[in-house]
Amino acid sequence: MIGNLEYLFSYYGLTLQHDIWMNLEDGVDGEAALSAVDTLGIDVINTRYASRILADEQAVMERVGVFGTLSISFIAAAIMAAVWVTDVQLRVLE
Repeated sequence: MIGNLEYLFSYYGLTLQHDIWMNLEDGVDGEAALSAVDTLGIDVINTRYASRILADEQAVMERVGVFGTLSISFIAAAIMAAVWVTDVQLRVLE
């Protein structure tokens, strides 16, 4: 959900825990950005870096194996379909 949190917080009179996503330019230090956010009076409870999560997940060998198997299966299915279509066409021509 995307909305104006300041309006909601002032309307209900309380501040709820929420997530803030930041898209940082290449070369920007995430820790420096967090310290800048902290100077605004925003309490940072938990941080996660998408680039680190993606690198960790891509390094998991089970994921690599599953996607490799799916790729080979897709190619095999495409070849089998092409052979079947060719066979049907040859039978129609006879």
